Amino acid sequence: MSASITKHNGDALNKLAALEKEIETSAKIQASLLPGNHLNSKHVLLYSYIKPAAKVSGDFYDFFWLDKYRLAIVIADVSGKNISASLLASMTKGLYRACARIYTDPLIAISKVNDCFTETNRSVMFVTSIYGILNIQSGTFEYINAGHLPIVLINDGQTKFSNNTIIDVALGVDGKASFTKNQIAFNDLDKILLYTDGVTEAMNARNDEFGEERLLRVCSSKQALSPKDLTKQVALDIRDFVGKAAQSDDITIMCLQYRKG
Repeated sequence: MSASITKHNGDALNKLAALEKEIETSAKIQASLLPGNHLNSKHVLLYSYIKPAAKVSGDFYDFFWLDKYRLAIVIADVSGKNISASLLASMTKGLYRACARIYTDPLIAISKVNDCFTETNRSVMFVTSIYGILNIQSGTFEYINAGHLPIVLINDGQTKFSNNTIIDVALGVDGKASFTKNQIAFNDLDKILLYTDGVTEAMNARNDEFGEERLLRVCSSKQALSPKDLTKQVALDIRDFVGKAAQSDDITIMCLQYRKG
């Protein structure tokens, strides 16, 4: 009997080790699909930060040039956690890349992403996301907010949420959903900060949330920092606020500054 129990325990440990190895491999593959964490061009300074709550993440970000004047930007958060969320995140990221190359209007592109996602979504999960295109010639950022959190705007010495944004339904909820295009007109050196709810809902040992007001205060007090330093400062403030409490959700931050050049 003891030999049988020992063998059973050994088999269970081997399976657990194999599963952990698979998750480690998945995490490496997922990280390799990201475009890097920064962009430094004549007209754009961009820095991104992602910290999964587990080994794999349901958050993702992306940025890529559609042509020499238009930069596509994505941030997204898949409902749920761990492997299932990471698989949907990778799938949605791929859909964005494919649709953005075919449909130059961000409104059409995100509608196609939603169509494809909804058709294949058997898990009843959804994705909150912001997708937009920055035109570096005009300084305009046209974007769609699909159930995501508002953008933080930093311009003319002021820091505020983009409260006039129309927030549409999240991706995967309704295959026939319609979306609305929003626009930000950048002045020289204006910044925007995009983030997932792992930022505002980061929780300390007393179950207090980091919150939108605290995020706004950090961005306001450190608005002169570069996108890289501001992103790192927000991440540092979250870490200090949470303390020794366990991270409950994936954290993703993206900061972009426009330069007329």
